[in-house]
Amino acid sequence: MQPEQKSANAVSWRYWNSERGVKPIQSDIVALAKIVKEWGVRGEVKALPLSQKASSLRSGDEVSLLSPDGIRSTARITSLRKQGKHLRVAIAGYKDATSASRLRGSSLCVYRDSVAVEKNEFFCDQLIGVSVVTTEGETIGRVHEIFETGSNDVYVVKSDDKEYLLPAIRDVIKEIDLSRQLIVIKTMPGLLD
Repeated sequence: MQPEQKSANAVSWRYWNSERGVKPIQSDIVALAKIVKEWGVRGEVKALPLSQKASSLRSGDEVSLLSPDGIRSTARITSLRKQGKHLRVAIAGYKDATSASRLRGSSLCVYRDSVAVEKNEFFCDQLIGVSVVTTEGETIGRVHEIFETGSNDVYVVKSDDKEYLLPAIRDVIKEIDLSRQLIVIKTMPGLLD
């Protein structure tokens, strides 16, 4: 996701706390990376960044590990290095491939208030349930889900009888106001068909 593709009020970093279609995790933590598999014989794991802010993770950091079952534990990163689009991470207490394999599917999380969020940046789960209206004042529905594509996020907006896929781009998203729980969009031909 490139911020320049978003409107000034529509930047929403990829702080996504769940797989598509699943409720977000506890609101005090945010997932920065997901462990996809063990790596080598020394207990390292390969993790896929879920956020542009995953680069803030460092060796020595304390993180929350959230298992696929929703079990949360505290862990310390003992080493971390970037490898292509993934991260190679060693976590204290996991010394071999067998123990590291138990981390598969877990998320590396940090406390939400420890993440520096700039003006006009939002956690994706803050947008779930927010009302969407057009610049003309017509209510479209509420944000039900957000998923990413190669170039931008897409907001899945549902009303009682319809579902809309709205690209989170500057031409469409004109304003996000969390204090009013409102997203204002500009319609384009074919957008709401």
